[in-house]
Amino acid sequence: MSSPLYLFYEAVAVTATAATLPLLLELLITGVGNLLPRRMVGGVNPCDAIRLHVLVPAYNEALLIQRTVGSLRASNLLSAESSASIIVIAHNCTDATALLAEAAGAVVLRESGPAGKGYAVEFGFAHAKSHGATHVTVIDADSTVSENLIGETIAAFKRGADATQVRYELDDMNDPKADARRTLQGIAFSAFNLVRARGRAGLGLSSGIFGNGFALSLKIAEEVPFTAHSLAEDLEYHLRLVSAGKRVQFLEDAMVWGASATGKGASNEQRARWEGGRFRLLRQSFVGLIATALRGRWRVIEPLFDLSGIPVAVGAALLVVAAAVPLWWSRSYAVAGLALLCMHLCLAIMHRPAPSRSVAALLHVPGYILWKVAMLPLVLRRSSRAATWTRTQREGE
Repeated sequence: MSSPLYLFYEAVAVTATAATLPLLLELLITGVGNLLPRRMVGGVNPCDAIRLHVLVPAYNEALLIQRTVGSLRASNLLSAESSASIIVIAHNCTDATALLAEAAGAVVLRESGPAGKGYAVEFGFAHAKSHGATHVTVIDADSTVSENLIGETIAAFKRGADATQVRYELDDMNDPKADARRTLQGIAFSAFNLVRARGRAGLGLSSGIFGNGFALSLKIAEEVPFTAHSLAEDLEYHLRLVSAGKRVQFLEDAMVWGASATGKGASNEQRARWEGGRFRLLRQSFVGLIATALRGRWRVIEPLFDLSGIPVAVGAALLVVAAAVPLWWSRSYAVAGLALLCMHLCLAIMHRPAPSRSVAALLHVPGYILWKVAMLPLVLRRSSRAATWTRTQREGE
């Protein structure tokens, strides 16, 4: 008969294994994909006549909106056709966002409706369709874009892509003054938005939608309407696309840089909103995704692992616990899992502009893990049905 202590060890090991397994499977799949050459394949319906509308949903973004519009206009002028229309959706704005966007050269739609980015994007899609657009791309109002973003997006649609996602990074990734925690956040951001997307592209899977820098044809939007209004509207819509058999192509050579939250409170709230929204979406979608996979849509399996995966820092903490349990299989699993996490982080660091600074920041990983674990109660609160969208405070406001 097993002793109570042995049963306790087994319970701890099984719990840690079950909690971390989806994350490790996701990292294994995308890690293998990163070893494969990039495949820039065309779709089945190449399109020559592209009328692209760039939608910029904005809620009280007077501080940054002119920078965003200026960046998009520069990209538009350098594209082969210079054919994109830049449209700012002033969503419930109470500041000078609309006036400043117009002064910067954008078309402005003043719109009032339920709070949340998803509602603003849905409104923009309807406007684009009624004004002759064939394709749309969504850029956050606090962002800047690479000069080739519009050109690369149009070229992908000409090859027949249904939907695209450009590389999405934080705009302070080159900041030499960034402290260790912000540097580690940048590494985690690159791991999530670049390493995983590259891996999916290498395997021919849908790269994902990250909310900023995604684009799709309005024909696809008619088949899969954009009615995603959760705290993770980008992930929610991507799951619908994959469930419908669609694939998002990754455009790694075009980039969008978003503004990161500054200040401890704003950063914590932003992270909790992202992770809480994912957790809530998992509860709502898990059974449906399993049913979709059983109907033969096997491509939803990878997004299911991604959605079910816990944050990497929390996974690392649980693997350390599993390694401390005196059971050979638990320790073997933990060592293999930690090695996989290290590989994932190394791939992210390789693509960052200052690898040496990123490596030095790894000394602060234990503190970073403790911070992420301490945030779990806030994440759970943000995953509740009562949680609503809130705007992130900008530096300088």
